[in-house]
Amino acid sequence: MSQGIFGPTEIRILLIMGSLTLLRSPYATVMGHRMLLFDVGGVIAATAMFAMAIAVAARHTAQLYREEPLP
Repeated sequence: MSQGIFGPTEIRILLIMGSLTLLRSPYATVMGHRMLLFDVGGVIAATAMFAMAIAVAARHTAQLYREEPLP
């Protein structure tokens, strides 16, 4: 979880902020469309985790290639 700019503590703080916002209204307005708040947060989180996994895999592949190049 701490591969990106957010560590576990920051992610917990974001979840707390989302929960407190949910108490006020369960909806978020994105580009003029009314959507459920945690649906929007889930899509953002899933996209960020996918991008983080791709970046880490590319970084590790490059590191392994530098340490053991092809003959």
